[in-house]
Amino acid sequence: MKIRQVLFAIPVLVATLSSPSIFAGDESDAVKKPECPKGQVWDSKTQQCVLQTSG
Repeated sequence: MKIRQVLFAIPVLVATLSSPSIFAGDESDAVKKPECPKGQVWDSKTQQCVLQTSG
């Protein structure tokens, strides 16, 4: 390999490996929150829609 090729390849390799999309995984694996009716929000502890309160 020529020095020019190495000097070009290293930054490209670093940029590719440090990309967050590599570690993001497949979106189909992500847990989908259900849509709650108006005035309610999803409570991840109880895994259900609860009334929205301020605080």
